[in-house]
Amino acid sequence: MGAGARAAPDGHALTVVSTSFFVNPSLYAKISYNATKDFAPVTLAAASPNVLVVNPSIPATTEKELITFLRSNPGKYSIAHPGVGTTSQLGGEMFKHSQDLDLVSVPFNGSAPAVQSVLADHTPIAFVVLTPVVPHVKEGKLRALAVTTAKRSPALPDVPTLAEAGLPGQESDAMQGVLSPAGTSEPIIAMLHRKIDKAMAEPEVKQKMAALGFEKIASTPDEFAPPHLRRHPEMGEGDSDSEHQGRLGNVPGKRTNKRKGWRARDDSNVRPVPSEGNPWRLLSVVLIC
Repeated sequence: MGAGARAAPDGHALTVVSTSFFVNPSLYAKISYNATKDFAPVTLAAASPNVLVVNPSIPATTEKELITFLRSNPGKYSIAHPGVGTTSQLGGEMFKHSQDLDLVSVPFNGSAPAVQSVLADHTPIAFVVLTPVVPHVKEGKLRALAVTTAKRSPALPDVPTLAEAGLPGQESDAMQGVLSPAGTSEPIIAMLHRKIDKAMAEPEVKQKMAALGFEKIASTPDEFAPPHLRRHPEMGEGDSDSEHQGRLGNVPGKRTNKRKGWRARDDSNVRPVPSEGNPWRLLSVVLIC
């Protein structure tokens, strides 16, 4: 993240971020970036739901049945998640607390080992990202009870949303967003968004994304920033002048951040705007998992 923040704001270096980019400021006292000052939003490219799954040993086929079962067996079961600070963990915690469930949370180093633990019935319940569970659900090795997005996933169209299952207001997803260093000019941002939107509309790309459980979003820069930087009580509070509060980094000459002394980066010596023909050859992308 630090390398992406320090890159020249000329459209040649982009940072691809997951949801942890927005969650980390609420979890750690020191991080290598400032979400409100160091980056400018390009697009929320794609999103995938988290999913509540259980091992078939759990006698529940719906979320309500699971809640009833767990209330009848307090403290006897555990719930796996892919790691502290992930939206899967936060979604699981919201589920636990909203229903006053006595469940032990078990963190794993990623979704794959969490899913393996559920398959082995060591931790028979899990909140994880959708991708690694789809084949197991289709083969009957796991039972999916609900997805955490506002609408059903095309990858598992028969699985209801949390709201449909009777738990509204608990949406959480795994997103992939694209950022540019703060100070990147509006023409460059607009060009990058157009190119990403066009690439993601390709049938082959859409097919591969759907197979992974991701849905194309390709939001505009203005659409990307606000919903992902608004504070949610469940995921960490903050006021309007907080170090990590507000919109992502701004384009030169437009001050939307309330922090005193903010300055847009000087982009007078940056390289030319990347070619409209094929910007992907020119991009130096920093991947953040």
